[in-house]
Amino acid sequence: MHFATTGRPSHPLTLRPDPDRTDGALSARFTPDAPDLYRVTLDTGRHVPLIQLVLVTPPDTGTR
Repeated sequence: MHFATTGRPSHPLTLRPDPDRTDGALSARFTPDAPDLYRVTLDTGRHVPLIQLVLVTPPDTGTR
């Protein structure tokens, strides 16, 4: 996983069986370092890697 805005690497992700599913689905979870746009790449080794952009926004403080 990389910061999409800077290209800097972030924490590596590990796929694990999803405990909320019974169909063998895999998932990965992460806690972001900071609000940013992250690029998550899954390379299965078979085809073109799958890429997903994930936008992390600051927490809503409830004040306006």
